[in-house]
Amino acid sequence: MRTWLFGVLLMLLATGAQAHKPSDSYLSLTLKGGQLSGRWDIALRDLDFALGLDADGDGRITWGEVRSRHAAIAAYASARLTVQADGQPCSLTIGEQLVDEHTDGAYTVMPLAMACKSASPHTLALDYRLFADLDPKHRGLLNLTLDGSTSTAILGPQAPTQQFQITAPASGWQQLLDYGQEGVWHIWIGFDHILFLLSLLLPAVGIWVGHRWTPVERFGAAFFDVLRIVTGFTVAHSITLSLAVLGWVALPSRLVESCIAASVVLAALNNVWPVFHGRRWMVAFAFGLIHGFGFASVLVDLGLPPGALALALVGFNLGVETGQLAIVAAFLPTAYMLRRSAFYRRVVLTGCSLAIALLAAAWLAERALDLKLLAAAMSSFITAPPRTQPRTDLRIWDISPTVAPDAPIFPGDEPYSLRWTAQLSPGCPVNLSAITMSPHVGAHADAPLHYANDAPAIAEVPLDTYLGRCRVIHALGAAPLITVAHLQHAANDLPPRVLVRCCERADTVWNPAFTAYAPEAIEWLAAHGVKLVGIDTPSVDPADSKLLNSHQQLRRLDLRVLENLVLDDVPEGDYELIALPLKLQGACASPVRAVLRELQ
Repeated sequence: MRTWLFGVLLMLLATGAQAHKPSDSYLSLTLKGGQLSGRWDIALRDLDFALGLDADGDGRITWGEVRSRHAAIAAYASARLTVQADGQPCSLTIGEQLVDEHTDGAYTVMPLAMACKSASPHTLALDYRLFADLDPKHRGLLNLTLDGSTSTAILGPQAPTQQFQITAPASGWQQLLDYGQEGVWHIWIGFDHILFLLSLLLPAVGIWVGHRWTPVERFGAAFFDVLRIVTGFTVAHSITLSLAVLGWVALPSRLVESCIAASVVLAALNNVWPVFHGRRWMVAFAFGLIHGFGFASVLVDLGLPPGALALALVGFNLGVETGQLAIVAAFLPTAYMLRRSAFYRRVVLTGCSLAIALLAAAWLAERALDLKLLAAAMSSFITAPPRTQPRTDLRIWDISPTVAPDAPIFPGDEPYSLRWTAQLSPGCPVNLSAITMSPHVGAHADAPLHYANDAPAIAEVPLDTYLGRCRVIHALGAAPLITVAHLQHAANDLPPRVLVRCCERADTVWNPAFTAYAPEAIEWLAAHGVKLVGIDTPSVDPADSKLLNSHQQLRRLDLRVLENLVLDDVPEGDYELIALPLKLQGACASPVRAVLRELQ
């Protein structure tokens, strides 16, 4: 018995740390007069898990720690949100971040501005992958206002991409269904709510007679007892859920969560030492009032207007009830069949009730006293992080232009040309082609030999610099030169590779006024540990430069370079770069097929 109880407790501990409000972010977008803007609120506790905001490891995230990581936060978030208008990507700019308090703690608030090609778009598509690789339960709650009409949606791993018709906003039925599904999900992953409900259901197949639980004789007696309990719980939490969401009553999150934990303790202990055994529906109703405030946290922070809020409230509440009924439908028949067994009386009723009470007591101590008991308990049993399967659906951005005869090149350079040396025919089983071109056509890697006679050719350059983590930094409008000022907003924790986007759209014809690097910017990047720099123009030096100061800075600092990339559709953020040059003996450069891959 004690061994089994210990096993149950350990299993509950594995999930107990997630008994608080699930991981949500709040994304509000407004399209007005063709301009798209908004804000994005992301929980600091979630960002800390992804980026390690708590620099000193003291368990508290300070404003200074958050402020020092603003660039990293912006880069991380922007790489996981893509917005398209009429099928064309919108460039995302994140403004100065603030911190706001939601019902479950502190959130970073990121103002958003989006530049879309279409001045009056008809469709808007969002691809949302925040924390998709870390938390499959994370959800993005979207509040979308399209020229005065508000729509809502729930984004997450199950539905990362959604499209909205601007002339015809999402139907009420679809929004009702979305929040109904969220309500079901919320009750199923709300372990404290589930354990409270189970604590009330465990004795439903018995009657307290002579200081002991005696099995009921008929299923109908158990069914109606459960019906009264579930009805009491439903009515109560529906009342307070509505009051909280409508803003008529507001209670501190810490108080609500502490009271929910206390309700689970009392309901579980009541099964072992009954105080309320005849009218447990009254207990369900009384504590259901508190649980309603816990359910409300999802909708309160979304900030919906009254019409959309009412729809979301009804859908969410119906979803919670559906999830509840599914739990009851799975539990009651099984409990009724086992009600006469010693296993049910001793292990399920008594053992589970004690385990639930102990776990909920730990929740109560954590929430009331701001402790981390469950995390400490789990760390004593888990010595290594759980192993996860690598994702196979990572998004890839092709950042290489097409190499063609009309591809823009420096005046006097050798253009691309192709001729056929053999073609399929009765006497020839294959097509064979030969190409002539400068190795600087299209996306390419310069070798040090390109700007110094005594330097290595491209075949002699190590490959590791061209493969690995990199950061895309936006410096739109930086012409004529990219300076340190254009890069500083993304300076925190720079990876060894940096690609700078300075073009709204990459040039498809020769443009001698292209943007280049200032030598001081390259020196600044090298001082931050950067080993490879890239740009979406033909060269890191201006077209009319005779001294090639930026190239010489690369040589002096032993940096590698990628030029002529296409970064038009790539959000600012961190990626995996793959851009391996060919092993061309004696060559001053090599074409590359450069791609960026979403990080695991």
